Amino acid sequence: MNRTIARGLGLVAGVALTVPATSFVAHADETEPSPQPCATQQVQLDRAEAALARVQAVFARQKKRVAAAEESLEDADTRAERREARAELAKAKAKKADTKERQRAQQMRVAKATERLEACQAAQPESPETPAP
Repeated sequence: MNRTIARGLGLVAGVALTVPATSFVAHADETEPSPQPCATQQVQLDRAEAALARVQAVFARQKKRVAAAEESLEDADTRAERREARAELAKAKAKKADTKERQRAQQMRVAKATERLEACQAAQPESPETPAP
């Protein structure tokens, strides 16, 4: 019984390894160049800029949370309230620092994407304008 199962699994594994390889070879020749030469770099730049905008929005919210936590610390009357407010402030500052680091990283990604796009555009030959008859 175990040998039958093992043989069946071996057969299935053999078929699974050969079928994708043949279909991959068939699709390898079907790739066409994009009509716009730097479209990929432009898409990457657009996505990086959109991600930067999202990170900046999060950073703005984190700054507001830190300010609110500082205010609640000032307004705290009892020791327990001050302890709770300090913990909240520390947590808000940690999140703000993490978001600031992410913001810097995303700014670097945008700079690198811009650099790649400019390099691609510089590598493209100038397309001559065709005069109207």
